[in-house]
Amino acid sequence: ARPNCMASSSAEAAAVPNITYPNEALWQVRTEESAARYSITFRSLCRIEHAHIVGCVRHSNDGKSLATGTDRHAFVYDVESFYQLKARLHFAAEHEVFIRAICFSANGSVVFTGSEDGCLRAWSVKHQHVRHTFYGHSGDISALDASRRTDVPLVVSGSSDGTVRVWDTDTGKCDITIALRDGPHEQTGVSSIALDPNCEWVAVGCTGTLIRLFSVSTGALLHNIERHNQAVFSLAAAPDGSLLAAASLDSSLTLWDTTNMASRLPLLATFTAHTAMVLSCAFSSDGRWLLSGGGDCALRVYDAGEAECIGTISGFGASVIATSWSGGRLVVSSGDQGAYVFQLIVIKHRPPREPAQPSQ
Repeated sequence: ARPNCMASSSAEAAAVPNITYPNEALWQVRTEESAARYSITFRSLCRIEHAHIVGCVRHSNDGKSLATGTDRHAFVYDVESFYQLKARLHFAAEHEVFIRAICFSANGSVVFTGSEDGCLRAWSVKHQHVRHTFYGHSGDISALDASRRTDVPLVVSGSSDGTVRVWDTDTGKCDITIALRDGPHEQTGVSSIALDPNCEWVAVGCTGTLIRLFSVSTGALLHNIERHNQAVFSLAAAPDGSLLAAASLDSSLTLWDTTNMASRLPLLATFTAHTAMVLSCAFSSDGRWLLSGGGDCALRVYDAGEAECIGTISGFGASVIATSWSGGRLVVSSGDQGAYVFQLIVIKHRPPREPAQPSQ
C-alpha cells in the first residue's frame, strides 16, 4: 500500500520542532594564512530541534523559506520571521518513510520530497497536503533538484534504482528516463544531482566514481567526468551555471568550469582540505563563495572565482551531511536531530594601494 500523506494533526503535535540557542563558543573559525585579505563573519543564530535526524535542508530560491526533511516529516519555515513554522508535511504514523531529498519549486509554493518508498511528492506549502505523487522509481529517491525558472516547470529525481527522471510538474508525467550503467550489465545508483539554473543540463553523481552530465531536453550524455576514486555524494551548480562543485567520499572537492558544454570541461581546482569524506557542498546566493562540509565535523569556505580555500569552521559534534546557503544565512545538518542556523558572511578586502613614487 502507498503511504498516506496528510497535513498536521493533534497526534503529531510532539513532532513540532523547537528553537534553541547553542553556545557560540562551540565553533571556531580559522582563516588560512594565505588568505589574509579575507574576513569571515560566522555567528550562531539558533538550532531547530527535530524528533529525528535531519537528512536534508534547502532554501527556497528567494531565500524566504527553509525546508528540512526527516523521518516521515518535512517542515517549512519562514526565514524572515526567524524560522517560525509555516507548514508540517507528514505521512500517517503506520508508515516509516525517511525523506532523503528536498527542494522547492521556482516560486516557493511547492516543496518536492524524495523518500525511501521511491515516490516523489509535490506538497502545497499553503494547504499542507500532497498535490501530486510521481510514480516510476523502483528504489529510494536519493537526490532531487527543481527548475529555478517559473517558465520551465520541471523537477529531476535520482534513485538507487540507477535511473534519473525528468518530470513535468504541470502534467505530472515523466518526460525523460535516463538509465545509468557502469558497464554493459551493471547499473549504478544515483547519489547526487545538480540542475543547471538555465535547465539545459543536469549533473549526476553516481555511487560509482563518475560524474555524468546529460541534456535536460533530450537525455543525451554530454560529458563523463572521471576524477574521483569514490562516490560523489553532493553536487552544486553556481547560480549562473558557470561552475559545478563536486563533493566526494574520497575526501576531496573538485570545481569545474561548465561555461562551454561543447568542449571538454576544464578542472579548475581540487581541494583536499578535509581530512575525511566530503558529504555536502553549496554556493552562496551570488556565486562568489563555495563551502563544503564533511566527515571531519568541519566546514571549509572557498573563493569560487579564485579557486582558493580561505577558511575553516570547526566544532560540529558530528559529520556535516547537508548544507544550504542563502544570503547571509547558512543552514547545516550535522548528523543529529537539529538544523543549525548561522550567519555566514565573507568579505574580500582590496589590497592596500602602493604608495605613489616621487617623481624624478
